[in-house]
Amino acid sequence: MTNKILLICGSAQEPSLNEKYLEIIEKNIAQRDGFETKVVRMRNLGLPLFLGYETSRGAAVEKWRETVAWADGFVIASPEYDHALPAVLKNSFEHLDGVGYRDKPVMLLGATTGRGGTLQAQHSLYPILRTYGAWLMPDELFIPRADKQIDGDGRVVEPALAKRIEELTGKFLYSVEHFYRFRNSL
Repeated sequence: MTNKILLICGSAQEPSLNEKYLEIIEKNIAQRDGFETKVVRMRNLGLPLFLGYETSRGAAVEKWRETVAWADGFVIASPEYDHALPAVLKNSFEHLDGVGYRDKPVMLLGATTGRGGTLQAQHSLYPILRTYGAWLMPDELFIPRADKQIDGDGRVVEPALAKRIEELTGKFLYSVEHFYRFRNSL
C-alpha cells in the first residue's frame, strides 16, 4: 500500500526558502518505501480570489480539491507575512470548504531569513486545520536564518537542523502510515 503525501509550498515568491526545505523533506521521503509525493506551489495553482462558496467554481478549484482529496497526509511549508500565513495560502483553504483534511496528519514548517521563525504563521494555520478535522503533528519546524543553514546544492549545513528535519519527517511518515491503517480498519 502506498501512502500519498502532498507537499504544499505556501509561498507565492520565487525563489522560495520554504520550497527549498520542502525539497529536502521530499528527498527524505523518497528514501523510504511505501510513500508517493506530489508538490504543490501556491503560485502555480491559479485559484481565483475566494468570494464565497457559491462562486468557488472552475477547473483550477476542482483540480485543487481533487489534489487535496488524493493525499493521506500533508506537509505545509509557509513563510510569515505580517505575523500570519500568506493570503495565497489562506485563499487555497477557503476554496476547499473543509474537503480533504479530515483525519489526516499534517506537518507544519516554516523557513525565514529572520530570527523569529514562522511561529505566528504556523499558529494562524491551527484554527483552519482544526476546523477541517486534520491531525496536527505536535512538533513544528521553525527555521530561523534559513538562508544561512542551506548550501547552494540544497543541503542543510547545520547538522542539528538536518537531524531534526529527518526525525520530524520520520515521525510524520509513521503517523501517516498508522492513521491510514486506523482509518481503513473502521
